[in-house]
Amino acid sequence: MPSEKETLAHEIALLFRNELLYSGGASLVVMGFMIYSGPILTYVFHQDKIVATLAQDFLKINALMIPAILFELSCEQLLYSNGYTKLAMLIGLGSLSIGMSIATTLGFGWFGFPRLGVQGILIGYGVEAYITAFIYGLYTLYHRDFQNLQLRNYLFSSLKGNAKKFITMITSGSVITASLGSEMLVNYLVANFMGQISVSAQEALAMTSLFSSINRMLAVSFGLASSLSLGRAIGAQSHHEIYRIGAYGCITSLQCTVLPILFACYPKLLMIIFNNQDETVYQHLKVLAPIISAINIGNLLRIMLLLQLRQLNDIYGSTIACVTGLLLGLPMSAYLGFKTDLQATGIMLGSLFGMFMAVGLLFIQWKQAMQPHRETVEATNSPLTKFSLFNQNNIKPTAQLTEDPRLQDESELIPTRTCGR
Repeated sequence: MPSEKETLAHEIALLFRNELLYSGGASLVVMGFMIYSGPILTYVFHQDKIVATLAQDFLKINALMIPAILFELSCEQLLYSNGYTKLAMLIGLGSLSIGMSIATTLGFGWFGFPRLGVQGILIGYGVEAYITAFIYGLYTLYHRDFQNLQLRNYLFSSLKGNAKKFITMITSGSVITASLGSEMLVNYLVANFMGQISVSAQEALAMTSLFSSINRMLAVSFGLASSLSLGRAIGAQSHHEIYRIGAYGCITSLQCTVLPILFACYPKLLMIIFNNQDETVYQHLKVLAPIISAINIGNLLRIMLLLQLRQLNDIYGSTIACVTGLLLGLPMSAYLGFKTDLQATGIMLGSLFGMFMAVGLLFIQWKQAMQPHRETVEATNSPLTKFSLFNQNNIKPTAQLTEDPRLQDESELIPTRTCGR
């Protein structure tokens, strides 16, 4: 009979193999949408045909990176969950440096290479994705640190008897995909609404994507770090640590608000960064930047709460809360944007409403999920419990039985207790 450690290694290896199978199927779907994005953008999102064609040409090259990115994510999660966060960071930074060097060299035609422009930059980032995936794969499949998992033996093993595990993983993965899909849908529709207002409003929105992307990256990084720490505390059944990590994780994520606040106060910086001197775009940006900054701050909390709730085994409830909140903002955006004089401002106010609805619903879920751990902590910290623990740990009874000479019956003894530390 296999030991507990062998059973756990078997489960992890099967999960990794199933994750790769799921990623392979997802890759084909995502690549199909990216390769044929032109008609989708034109007829579904009502974008200009020329813009849609340019976007399709860009996304076609990006589509080739999808298999590498999904394989990289699968290996990365395995590294993170085993505590190899620093190693993953170093590998990622190394391959990113190589990719950026190739991108700038081919993009700008340095060192005698032909100037390929955008295509050269995309080639560089494609190379970066495959380098990262290759190194992650080598480490997880061949390094001695993961030899006990025997991952290579499971890659092409039979699916017989594994259908239930695979279906469970697909169900969980589909729920998470729905969450990400709703977020992407909201972003696409908001951009589409902006395009219907004016090109300059859509351009101002596109410029804010600079700090929005950076902010999302920071939110996911802090969220994953908090989620992994929370998972370890849950495994150790440390109620105090579970509640502390959850609460401090939410507070810590707010330090990432510096960038949104900076651009909210000084939107002119974006005009300088993008070398844009269009006064109409700047007028839109002055109004939109503070609202989008508030959305980004809400997004920090949304991602943190969502990732923590998944560790607390609240996958379905947290996804429903998140998707419901975000989607509630869409009708508000449409109404304020097209039925009032607010136009572009109204669209973003509706999006802000949806974001904070999502955060509010997730916070209610998070509070309920944390309640048992918080009650345990409060019970442990109560004055009565502290006094009891103090007595147990610090007061040692030294009861002595002494005979009182005044007593005639030797069986009657007077117990006297002296307390000492």
